Amino acid sequence: MILNMRDNEIREEGREEGHKNGILETLVGLVKDKILDITEAARRANMTPEEFAKEAGLKL
Repeated sequence: MILNMRDNEIREEGREEGHKNGILETLVGLVKDKILDITEAARRANMTPEEFAKEAGLKL
């Protein structure tokens, strides 16, 4: 029972991380396509522009 609960926690953490990565990838694509500026993308990712640029591998 305890192992099943831990397995479920690990799966949920993986889903959350995957979801966040998907959002970040989408926002990075929008910035690269010049649809969003980096400041707006960072706001939508709940990051500073500096954090977003670093995480996304972009230059400010």
